[in-house]
Amino acid sequence: MLKARSFAALAVFGWIVCFGIPAFGADFVTGMDDVPLMGGLEPLPGKGLSFATARGRLVESYARTGRNAGEVLDFYRQTLPQLGWSPSGNQAFVRDSEQLEIHFTAGPRGLIVRFSLSPRN
Repeated sequence: MLKARSFAALAVFGWIVCFGIPAFGADFVTGMDDVPLMGGLEPLPGKGLSFATARGRLVESYARTGRNAGEVLDFYRQTLPQLGWSPSGNQAFVRDSEQLEIHFTAGPRGLIVRFSLSPRN
């Protein structure tokens, strides 16, 4: 399992380096160096939090986009499994001992996307 995930991450990195065109953006969600930031998402600095606990890391990060929630979810449903994440419900993914949830709120200047990473129950 670890080999497969490492291979997937290496393949994605190789795609980015070789073709110069990011497979899913060159940036990552703030505080989550293993969750790519979808093109068209703009990080909202100062809105999130990040800290470690005895059970694992807790990270909350926010971004804004002009896209709709369906487009964002489609991107993450296609991309995250390539990085070892498995779907766990409509807007959640799990990998090893962590759970990632993606939530949406309509904002005055676009859709607000909240990424929540926490230890898996």
